[in-house]
Amino acid sequence: MAHYWIWTPGQLEADARRYRRWLPESRLYAPLEDGIRLLRVHQGFEGQIWKGGTLAFDQWWSGVPDLRAWQHFLRSGGLDVGSVDQVPQPASLAWEQVPWGDAGGGFTVDAAMAERMAWWGVATLLACGLGWQAMSLLRWQSAVSAEGVRLEAARSEALPLLDARERAERAASEIESWSALQPGISDYALMLDVTAILPEDARLSSWSREADKLRTIVLSRESDPRRFIAPFAQSTRFSNVVATPTGAGGMLIEFELAQSDAVGVVR
Repeated sequence: MAHYWIWTPGQLEADARRYRRWLPESRLYAPLEDGIRLLRVHQGFEGQIWKGGTLAFDQWWSGVPDLRAWQHFLRSGGLDVGSVDQVPQPASLAWEQVPWGDAGGGFTVDAAMAERMAWWGVATLLACGLGWQAMSLLRWQSAVSAEGVRLEAARSEALPLLDARERAERAASEIESWSALQPGISDYALMLDVTAILPEDARLSSWSREADKLRTIVLSRESDPRRFIAPFAQSTRFSNVVATPTGAGGMLIEFELAQSDAVGVVR
C-alpha cells in the first residue's frame, strides 16, 4: 500500500503560515472488521480489503474500475475471483471525527514536532552529560578539600613527634661530636680492664696516664712482681709491663698502651 501527497506552491506558502496535520483520506472512513468495499473518495475511487479489523490491501482509481481491474485488485489482495462477475456499487461515506487507528484524545506527533522533540532530546542529553561532569568535578574538589583537611590534621598531630625526633637527632649529633673530642680510650675503661686482670685482692691506689704510657700503684698482699706481670702477657691492649715494689704493700705497674688507645688517637 502506498500513498502520495502533492502540494502546489500556493499551498506550501499557506502551510508555512499555519500548522496542518496531513493524513490519508482512507483513515477518515469507518473501518470494517472483515470484508471488501469500493469507496467514492474526494477525488476518485478506492477499493479496500479488510481482514480482522485491519486494512490488508487497497487501491485507488481515478474512475470506477471495470471488472477486469477489480478482479486484478482482488487477486492482488490474495482473494479468489472465480465467482466475481461484477463490480460493486461505490459507497459514499461521511468522514469520521477521529481517524481510525488513533486513540480518542491521544497524543499525536507530526514530523515537525518530532524534529523539535528530537532536538530537545539531544539538548537534554547534552545538558545531562555536562551536569554529570560538573557534579563529578564538584565531588572531586570536595574530596580534595576533605583530604587536605585530614592531611593538615595529621600534620598537626605528628608535629610534636617530628619535633621530638629532631631534638633527638640533634642530641645524638652533639653526643657524637663530644665523643670525637675524647682521644683514644677513656681512663675509666682502662681502669676496668686493669682491675679485671689484677689479682683479686688488688686495688688501685693511684693512676697516671701520659701519651702511650700508663702508671698505676696497686695495693695488694702479693709482693711478687711476676704475679702482676704474668696476667698481662696475653693482653693486646697493654704491653711492656713492668712491676716494681714500692714497699708497704704497694706495687708500681707501668704499661705501654696500644697505638689505638694512646692519647691523641681518636677511635
